[in-house]
Amino acid sequence: MIMIMIMIMIIIIIIIVIIIIIIIIIIIINKQRKRVLAVETSCPWMDNRTAKDKEKTTKYAALRWELKQQYPGYEVKQYKVIHY
Repeated sequence: MIMIMIMIMIIIIIIIVIIIIIIIIIIIINKQRKRVLAVETSCPWMDNRTAKDKEKTTKYAALRWELKQQYPGYEVKQYKVIHY
């Protein structure tokens, strides 16, 4: 029983590490040009590339809004880097 629980925990940890590796968000703040760039990277399957692109735009709408609140007067843009 304990071995099964340990195996499940190891599998969960591996899945979390894979998710962290695959999806990365980088925020770049350029104070000279008054720009905030949110760069998001992902590695979707080829079949769902278009769906993931739309999903990312929707998913990070709250983050873009929050960045606009934190940096009034700055241009906030989101860039999606999709790895194949």
